[in-house]
Amino acid sequence: MSHYDLLLKKLDAFIRKYYANQLLRGGLIFAACLLIYLLLITVGEYYFYFSIQVKWTLLVFLFSVGLLSLIFWIIIPLLKMQQLGKVISKEQAALIVGSFFPEVKDKLLNVLQLREQAGEEAVSSELIAASIDQKAEKISVLPFGAAIDLSKNRRYLPLLLLPVVAAAAIFIIAPKIFTEGGYRLSQPSVFFAKPAPFSFEVDPRQLRVVQGQPFTLTASVKGDKL
Repeated sequence: MSHYDLLLKKLDAFIRKYYANQLLRGGLIFAACLLIYLLLITVGEYYFYFSIQVKWTLLVFLFSVGLLSLIFWIIIPLLKMQQLGKVISKEQAALIVGSFFPEVKDKLLNVLQLREQAGEEAVSSELIAASIDQKAEKISVLPFGAAIDLSKNRRYLPLLLLPVVAAAAIFIIAPKIFTEGGYRLSQPSVFFAKPAPFSFEVDPRQLRVVQGQPFTLTASVKGDKL
């Protein structure tokens, strides 16, 4: 394998890492936004008893925007990692690498352009080929992958941890918010009336009477509002 071929191989690896970085960032943002949205609509449904129209609007928004976000943030970068679809060119990758390594600058791009010009000639000069390979030898030793720092995506972790911690706290303190709110959201075509803020209580011992005799029913009312 020539030094130029090694250079192209490292550029291909850089392009895959470029889209892996997009996939990691998009995955974190997608998961965080999805959890925050589900948490908000579940808590909202538990307390406010959304109408059928509101529930359908929330669910349609969830599936439509969620599907678009899934395609844009996850599926497309995943496909491009496999060289499927339109990806950045080696020249564009060379510019990114050159901006990270000052000692390379435009040399990497110049090698690619020189090789392209040599290929367009009727007879490729051995001198030009040797010059390309010599320049590629000096550049190919650089770790191109260092130009992309995957660890920078850690800044998106708090965005994901916040809804996770909030959901865990709600599940421990008030699990009914998820069970009841989630159940009502899972049936968007069913109307659930909000319970009255009071209730009637009758002593069951009063319910045994002599047939045909007068009966007085005594009941009490309890609740936040009477």
